[in-house]
Amino acid sequence: MTYLDRRIDAARVGGAIGVLPLALELFAAGAMTLGMHELAYAYAGEVVELGAELGYVVDVGSASSTLAFESAARGRHDEAARAIAQAKRLAALAGVAAGAVQVHLAEAFRALCRGDFPVVVDVLQQRIVVDGGRLPRGDYPLSVAPDLVEAYLALGRRDAALAIAAQHAELHSQTDVPAIRAQVHRIAGMVDDNDDRADESFRQAHELHARGSDPLAAARTRLLHGSRLRRAGNRIAAREQLRIAADAFQSMGLDAWTGRAEGELAATGASARRSPTVGDSLTSQEARVALLVARGQTNREIATALFLSPKTVEHHLTSILRKRGLRSRTELAVSLAGPG
Repeated sequence: MTYLDRRIDAARVGGAIGVLPLALELFAAGAMTLGMHELAYAYAGEVVELGAELGYVVDVGSASSTLAFESAARGRHDEAARAIAQAKRLAALAGVAAGAVQVHLAEAFRALCRGDFPVVVDVLQQRIVVDGGRLPRGDYPLSVAPDLVEAYLALGRRDAALAIAAQHAELHSQTDVPAIRAQVHRIAGMVDDNDDRADESFRQAHELHARGSDPLAAARTRLLHGSRLRRAGNRIAAREQLRIAADAFQSMGLDAWTGRAEGELAATGASARRSPTVGDSLTSQEARVALLVARGQTNREIATALFLSPKTVEHHLTSILRKRGLRSRTELAVSLAGPG
């Protein structure tokens, strides 16, 4: 257990509700950055619930963006839309709407998860106009390029995709940051009209992703590679990449992306697993209960920590086991064991 875990537990036990939103918001943002998406989803949802009751603005607005991102990745698009609307409202209330980059990136990501590519293009093109398409920290110019290229290609706007790809490569092909250089190679694999060169670009991207700490980006590259191989008629190689992608998405609980990878697998003629539906994914509150069960807490302890009734916790646990196809608390703990 980390120092922050211990401080959060102490705040829960002591009933110090007022300090929880800030601590949990930091935890959620950090977890998402490190690819711990179950944690990010669970804690962002808790911040939104607690912070809204307490009348907080900044912490809830930031957590709402994180919650929107995580909900969209699970196919829970209505929840994501509500979280985005909440984040925009709070950003305006705090007087930081113009600088609320994360809200706009979450909006574009939700559209990408839904396959609403015109919205992806509109939002990300505007980010380029405003600040050069940088990440919220401002240290990665044209960071929106990978998603924008994907949207351009889906809309048949190849010239626009090639132009953004060239700009991104010019800026970052010599960077020392593996994660960014991986995106350079991913984009090259997407836009190259030569299948062999595209395959080599994707393989270089995989090697660079392995040196980074963003499993979602790595899995998305596998998905795009597998899709390209399938379209080129190389079904066996496509299945290898798509199975890796599907397993990675599933391990992160990102059902929308798992379903997309499973759909591509089915298109190769493989026996794909049943694609998850929105009803299969855990709610944020269920994710919180699952994580505390995995830490060995009893229903009563969980109820106290999350300010719920023991009966509500029992209801959530039953739902969690059904959705995950598990039979016991022990199996749940094993399924959630790992670096997260």
